[in-house]
Amino acid sequence: MNKNRPHGVYTNLIAPRGTNLRSNRRLISPLLSSALSETAMFLRRCAGDNPTLFRYDDWWEHDGLHLPRKDELIDFDVLFSLVETPQSLEAAMTGDLDVVAGVAPPNFQWYLRFYLETESSGSSAREREGRFDITLPEHFVEDYCQQVVAPLALQMQAQDSLAYYVSIGMGSYPYS
Repeated sequence: MNKNRPHGVYTNLIAPRGTNLRSNRRLISPLLSSALSETAMFLRRCAGDNPTLFRYDDWWEHDGLHLPRKDELIDFDVLFSLVETPQSLEAAMTGDLDVVAGVAPPNFQWYLRFYLETESSGSSAREREGRFDITLPEHFVEDYCQQVVAPLALQMQAQDSLAYYVSIGMGSYPYS
C-alpha cells in the first residue's frame, strides 16, 4: 500500500496519521480504567478548550463496520465518566465480541479505542480484562509515553497508524 495515499474515510471517521500505541497484553479492568483515565487527562490537556468528541461502536475487528453511536456527540466529562471505573467501562461496551468503544475529536487528530470483556465471561467487572490503543500525531507520542505509559509501567507496542488500521480490518474498505 502506498504510504503517500491519504488515510481513508470510513463512515465519518478519518483515520488519523501518526503512531498507534496499543497495550501489549490484556489489562485487568482496574489498570485498564487507570490507563484510560490518564489517557483522557492527557488528551484533555492537549485539546485546550473542551471540544466536542465523537463516540463510535468500532466493529472493525468483529465484522468490519464502524458506526457512530446514537449518543455520538460527547465531551471530555463524558469520556472521563465512561472510563473512570471497571463498572463504567463495562457499561460502555456493546456486549459483542471484539466490538470496541471509539472516541475521536472532530479534526480526527487522534483516535482512542478500548475494550473490556463482557459479563458472559463469568467474572465481575473488576476481574475482567481488556485492552486499549490510541493513535496520536507524532508530536504527541513522546509526551504521552512520558506522562502516561511510563508512570503506569504499561507495555505498549508502537506501529504506524496506517499499518495498524489495515491490520484490524480497516484496509478492506476503499479510500475516499
